[in-house]
Amino acid sequence: MANWISNVAVLSMPIYAVLVIGSILQRNMVTTLYTWHPLLEVVFYITAVVGVLQPQSRQWADKRDHSSIITKHGYWQLAAMACVAAGTAVMYVNKELKGKQHLKSWHGVLGAVATLWWAVQVIAGTMVWYFPRAVPGGPKSLRKAYFMHKLFGYLSLLLLTAAHATAAWNGYPGYERGSRLWLLVLTSLLTTTFLAASGAQWRKPKEA
Repeated sequence: MANWISNVAVLSMPIYAVLVIGSILQRNMVTTLYTWHPLLEVVFYITAVVGVLQPQSRQWADKRDHSSIITKHGYWQLAAMACVAAGTAVMYVNKELKGKQHLKSWHGVLGAVATLWWAVQVIAGTMVWYFPRAVPGGPKSLRKAYFMHKLFGYLSLLLLTAAHATAAWNGYPGYERGSRLWLLVLTSLLTTTFLAASGAQWRKPKEA
């Protein structure tokens, strides 16, 4: 069941990307600095979610493949961070050039919080995976650290969805009013399907 729901999520991602990016390209808005923000952020969202799917596949993969799966998860998340860093830089520079204040909307606040949260997740995950001995408490604490990384990762995914949903609601470039209902449905679908597909992994690890 979880595998089937995950497949639905995979199918919804290109639809979401095509709707947003296609809307921007159709209006020939790529020549403006501002519209590179939604383009980069959509790529970030999709890339980050693909990274989320990688460790989920551990439920069906051979144990010998777990290391390579987690490594791919890390690479996808690093690629996502490159996209969100560029997208954030674009918005910051655009506002500075126009003399506008930062973080004056729910979209801006949620986007900033989600971006910082995701960055912390990437750093924490990298530290736990490559430097496990740095986690005090031995194997028991390491299992808890993995669980908390997973839990906070899904919470950050909810924040990302909220940020994209507010962009759709406000009718920002790529999220024009006429299509906002569909975009809200798709962003909700992305999150709920990933959470449902990962239901088997939400249990807290058993004590050693």
